[in-house]
Amino acid sequence: MIEPSQVRPSLHGKPAAAQNGAMEPEAVVEIVNRWPSDTEIDFILHALDSAAIVAITDVKGTITFVNRKFVEISGYSEAELIGQNHRMLRSGVHPAEFFRQMYSVIAHGHVWSGEICNRRKDGSLYWVQTTIVPRHSAEGKLDHYVAIRFDITDRKLAENRLIESQAHLKHSLNTDFLTGLANRQCFTTTCRQMLERAARAGEEVYLGILDVDHFKDINDSYGHFTGDKVLCALVDRLRTLESQQVFLARLGGDEFAILVRGLPVEEAVSIFEKVLEQMRAPVPIDGVPHRVSGTIGYAYAPNDGESQEELFKAADIALYAAKSLGRDRYQQFHSSMREEFERKVKLIETIHAGLDRKQFELHYQPLFYAGSGRPPSLEALLRWRHPWHGMMTPTAFFDVFKDPGTAQAVGNFVLDRALADARQFIDRGVKFNKVAVNITAADLANNRFPARLFGALERYGLPPSRVAIEVTEGIFLDADSGSILRDLNELHERGIEIALDDFGTGFASLTHLLSMPFDRIKIDKSFISELEDQPANLAIVQGIIEIVHRLGRLVVAEGVERQSQKEILERLGCDAMQGWLIARALSPQEVETILQRVRY
Repeated sequence: MIEPSQVRPSLHGKPAAAQNGAMEPEAVVEIVNRWPSDTEIDFILHALDSAAIVAITDVKGTITFVNRKFVEISGYSEAELIGQNHRMLRSGVHPAEFFRQMYSVIAHGHVWSGEICNRRKDGSLYWVQTTIVPRHSAEGKLDHYVAIRFDITDRKLAENRLIESQAHLKHSLNTDFLTGLANRQCFTTTCRQMLERAARAGEEVYLGILDVDHFKDINDSYGHFTGDKVLCALVDRLRTLESQQVFLARLGGDEFAILVRGLPVEEAVSIFEKVLEQMRAPVPIDGVPHRVSGTIGYAYAPNDGESQEELFKAADIALYAAKSLGRDRYQQFHSSMREEFERKVKLIETIHAGLDRKQFELHYQPLFYAGSGRPPSLEALLRWRHPWHGMMTPTAFFDVFKDPGTAQAVGNFVLDRALADARQFIDRGVKFNKVAVNITAADLANNRFPARLFGALERYGLPPSRVAIEVTEGIFLDADSGSILRDLNELHERGIEIALDDFGTGFASLTHLLSMPFDRIKIDKSFISELEDQPANLAIVQGIIEIVHRLGRLVVAEGVERQSQKEILERLGCDAMQGWLIARALSPQEVETILQRVRY
C-alpha cells in the first residue's frame, strides 16, 4: 500500500494510478487532505486544495479526480463522483448552447472561465466561478481538463435578490396598485414605443380614453371601498380583451387607456365596441345588480398626431365630445373638434376669471300669484357683465355648464349671491315671498348640497320658507336619480319649496310628477307662446293644470308676454305667471322700485 507521505498529487499531470492505468480509490483518498511536504510546489498545491474546488476530467467529461472541497459542496462522496460524467451535476439552469460554447473553447485547447450553476446531491443549487484549463500530453494531445472553482453561491443569491427586488420595484412603478393593470407611467412609455415601431412598420395606432360614466355617484352613494370593487370587477372583464395588439392601462381614478396597433380600422373600432359592451353588464353592488356604462373618445396615429402627447390630446378632445353627446358611446376625433374644444376651454377659463373679477351678477324676474294676495317670488337669473360683449345671459355660454367644475363654481356663486340679496331685500323692506334658485346636476353631484344650502341660510339668517329650488328633468339624466331624490326629499322635509322647471320638455314628466317631492310645476314657455293659436297647446296646458291641481300642487306659467295669454291662463285656473308682460328680469337695485309699483 502507498503511504501518504509517498503520494504526490499531480494537478498538472495525470493523477496517481494503479498498474492497469485506472486510479485506485484508496490512492485518491490518500491524495485528499494529506499534509504537504516542505517543497514549494507542495505548499502551492496544498494552498490550492485548501481554497479552491478542484476536479479533473478526461476529454469525455469523466471525473478522474476531486478534492475535499468538491466533495463538500456537491454532497456526493468521492466514490460516487469518480468515474461518473460531470453532467451528473448539471442544474438545468443553463441552456444547451451554454455548454456547447464552453466545450468548443476547451476542446480547442483554450482556457475557459465563467459562472456555472450546479446541483447538489440533495437537489439544491450552488454557483461556482469556474476556470477550466486543458492539459496536453507530452505528445501534444489533449487528454485532461483541470477545473478550478470557487463558491460564489452567496454572491449569486444576493445578486438574484437584488434582481428580484429591482424587478419588483419596476413592476410596482409600472403597475396600478388597485387593479393590477399598467399604470399611467407604463402607458406613457408603451405608447411612445408603440408609436415608434408603428412608424417604422407603416402601421396605425389607435388610442381610446375610457371614462366610467357617473363613477363619482357610486363613490358618493356607496363609499370608495365599493367604488374600488366596481373598478376591479370592470377591469377583470376588460382584461379578456388584452392581446399583443391591445394594451390596457389605468390612467387614474375611473379613466383608462386602450391602445390598439396592427389592426385595420374596423377591428380597432370593434375593440372599443366590445369594451362598452363589457361595461354595460350589471355589476353587483351590495348584492343588487347595478348598471354601469362607459364613454370612449379615440384618435389614431399618424393621422391625428404622431407623438404620444398629440395623440392623447386628440383622444381626450374626442372623449369630451362623446360626453357632451350623452355618454355610453364612443366618438372618433375630428380636426374640427380641436377648435371647438379650445374655444370651450378658453371660455371656461374666462368664466372662472370673471367669477374672480366679480363680473357675474344676478337679476330677478318676479313670479306673481293670480288673485292670491301673496307678494311675488323672485327667480334668480344669472347675468355676465362681459367686458367686451356687454350683458350676457346663460344661453350665450350654456354649453360650458356641461363641465362639472365650471357648473359647480357658477352654482356656488348663484346660491351665495341669491341668499345675500334676499337678506338685503328683507333688510330694505322689500315685500317678496321667496327667492328661487335654479340648481343643476353639478350642484347635487357631491351629496353635500343640503348641508351647503342650510349652512348658507344660517349664515345669512334666512328661514327655509324664504327659498325655493328649481330643477329640470335633465338632472335625472345626468346623475344618479336615487341620490338626487334623497337630497330633494331632505330639502322638502326641511321646508324648502321644490319646483319642477320647464315642465313638458322632458321624456318622463308624468313619472316625475308621481315620484318627485315638488310643490309647484312651471309649464315651459314653448306651450304658452302659441296658446291662443294652437288648440293642441291649449289642450295640453289645460290638462297639465287639471292633473297638477288634482295632485294638490301649484302651476306656474312661464313666458307670458301677451294679455290674451294671461286671460286664458286665468280662465284655466293657473296659479301663478311669469313673463315680460308682467315684469322683465330686474337688477337688485330695480327690484324694490318695481315691486312697490306693482299691485298683487
